[in-house]
Amino acid sequence: MLKILSLNINGVGKLTDEEVLGLLSEKDPDIICLQEIRKSESNINHLPELLGYTIYSSLHKSKNESGVAVYTKIKPKIMEIVDIKEFGGEGRVQILEFEEFKLINVYVPWKEEKSEKFVKELEKTISKIKEDNIILCGDFNVARTKDDLTDPGNAKTGFTKKEKEALENMIKECDLIDTFRKCNSESTAESKYTWVSKSTRGANEGKWRRKWRIDYIFTSKNLENNLKEADIILSLIKIDKNTLKLDTPISTHNPTFIEINLE
Repeated sequence: MLKILSLNINGVGKLTDEEVLGLLSEKDPDIICLQEIRKSESNINHLPELLGYTIYSSLHKSKNESGVAVYTKIKPKIMEIVDIKEFGGEGRVQILEFEEFKLINVYVPWKEEKSEKFVKELEKTISKIKEDNIILCGDFNVARTKDDLTDPGNAKTGFTKKEKEALENMIKECDLIDTFRKCNSESTAESKYTWVSKSTRGANEGKWRRKWRIDYIFTSKNLENNLKEADIILSLIKIDKNTLKLDTPISTHNPTFIEINLE
């Protein structure tokens, strides 16, 4: 079984050791995909290397705002940083080729025009390799349906017709499935979100108003029967001096996770 966890760390810079151990303790992932890491190579925590992970990042091409990175226990055959048309040098996409699948780690820009253009170009990139087993994860900055956000009536950027159409077309044309939707009931899906606004993040659960599902893990449709679990982790745990405790959230985003059989 392969376990993958994905999280937008919201540009917080270098994760602390406690935060890294918290990520690794959740589901014991084989691969962790991070988005919006920003900063520079010196801001990547290298503790996972002592725990058997290798780090691959796009930061040497990123303009300090949009980098992505992967911690992996499984060595890829190759890692490629993809320059999406009009977004060259921003380090928003990396593709890691493994024996059984290709992993694509993505950070889609915010704002309607940028998001739409980016996803359309991303679709072209994925279409070239869609005959392979694809696992596509990251922050797409678009809610797919009104059930994916708590304030659809007030939503503008991130929920426009053009943005949604671009994302849905990519899913369809690249033969992908939304793993969380595939593995969870409607009632579960309606209670879990991947982003919570800063203004409400520390508030009482009943007062959290702005919650969206904009982070996804997609896989090739032919892998849907291989999925064992897909989830959104709502409470990220930090580890401090061998004690588990709930602490200040690492990010405004919650991690997404899948467990899948690729043997």
